[in-house]
Amino acid sequence: MKLTYNREDVEHIRSTHPGILASFAQERQIESSFIFSPIGLSASEENLIPVISSATERKDLLSFFEEILSGDGAIFFSDDALKLFIDTGRVHVPFYGAFELPPSGRTAYLRRMVQHSSAEKAKFHLIYSNLSRMVILCMPNFSLVYTVDHSLENEKIHLLPGADIGKTLKKQIEKNSLEVAVFNQELWDKYLQEKIS
Repeated sequence: MKLTYNREDVEHIRSTHPGILASFAQERQIESSFIFSPIGLSASEENLIPVISSATERKDLLSFFEEILSGDGAIFFSDDALKLFIDTGRVHVPFYGAFELPPSGRTAYLRRMVQHSSAEKAKFHLIYSNLSRMVILCMPNFSLVYTVDHSLENEKIHLLPGADIGKTLKKQIEKNSLEVAVFNQELWDKYLQEKIS
């Protein structure tokens, strides 16, 4: 089984297996996600039109992101990725490109990210981290690590069977007191008002 995939590999898989992203997220339980780069997790279809010409592929990617946002798994988002987005409005869409949001659209975009959080469901965690340009999705039997360089050109996916990266990262976060806050919608709104105003 191949464990590392580059952009060419991913484009081939996408063309030969339509709908693979949505089915991947639905069939596997994503227990935790670690976001160290401002990817299009809460993008709308309108955001993706300049980046993805195929309506089918846009729908597939949006379904994949929605599975992450609405599932039971916790999302750990780095403060550096958040600051980068607030400062530039630039959002990277893995293996497709990037889009930029004007300052007027950034708050609404960030609000969508925590819409599935509540006082009872602490899903969204902001953490301090010096890791960058990486996204890690942790599932029961393997982890998926997405990496990209600063030019957004050299992208790869690494599959790590049997690796429980999520548990290790959570221990490091707890051990080193890296968690800034756990957000529901109300707390997130207050936080954004301070950061973006």
